[in-house]
Amino acid sequence: MSGLVYRLIEFGLRFAARLRWLPPLLARLFVGCLFLLSGWGKVHRLAWFTSNFAAWGIPHPAFMAPFVAYTELIGGAMIMLGLLTRVVAIPMLANMVVAIASVKIKEAHTLLDFVSFDEPLYAIVFIWLMIDGPGIVSLDFLLERLTKLDGWSRRL
Repeated sequence: MSGLVYRLIEFGLRFAARLRWLPPLLARLFVGCLFLLSGWGKVHRLAWFTSNFAAWGIPHPAFMAPFVAYTELIGGAMIMLGLLTRVVAIPMLANMVVAIASVKIKEAHTLLDFVSFDEPLYAIVFIWLMIDGPGIVSLDFLLERLTKLDGWSRRL
């Protein structure tokens, strides 16, 4: 490999390493905003959302629908802020697993059908945030610095 190509590759890798903060921030902002807005809509149409839960056969729809709606609303805001991200990602992931298992799986006839749904992708993002944390552009990072507790915002 020529010296110029090697230096260009090395420069590209160093540049990319400096942008390590960007993917978790963008993922958190996008997915968090989506769930914040989705939760907001569900909270303000709880009767409709509860009837959907009943039609889907989800047990205890009068309890579960508000629980899911507020989990999305509050969890989405906390994911956007990067606040208690690893903890909040757990109920958010649980929501996606229930949505997939109770509703989406019935609509999937092939693997292509399944991978075209949004819910598996959101579940993957929540798994990633649980494992890797929210990154340095987050309230968790600030809390980590203030409390001297390692692992809140970055990979353990």
